[in-house]
Amino acid sequence: MTTIETAPAPPIRPAQIMLVEDNHGDIILLREMLKSLKLANDLSVASDGAQALRMLRREEPYTDQPRPDLVLLDLNLPCIDGHEVLETVKKDPELCDLPVIVLSGSEALRDIEERIGVKADGYAVKPIDLDTLKKIVGSIAHFGL
Repeated sequence: MTTIETAPAPPIRPAQIMLVEDNHGDIILLREMLKSLKLANDLSVASDGAQALRMLRREEPYTDQPRPDLVLLDLNLPCIDGHEVLETVKKDPELCDLPVIVLSGSEALRDIEERIGVKADGYAVKPIDLDTLKKIVGSIAHFGL
């Protein structure tokens, strides 16, 4: 009888999720919701648009920052707002392929259309419930991660 040896499966790495959010309550809520989904993930948080861009570009002091698999981006941010962050990311050849889901308190069709116009990969209205977050996190598979 011949025994066929198979290579061990590669370890599953946690999903790298970046949350760009300045509201501490929303950060805590999303962190807890992600834990409840039992998804292996590493969540990094940027509290304003300028910090988010430095983290994404791996500028000092974020040179060891892992590239996110998914960016959850609030629109109403200090320093550089989410609109400009999204536009900057989608125009940057090094970052343009990052999936970005826009989070906003606005349900206005105009806001949604503006996000699609600069190629957001999705849009969710805050406050986000657990079912919506499941769909967003499920989109990680859609993006081939």
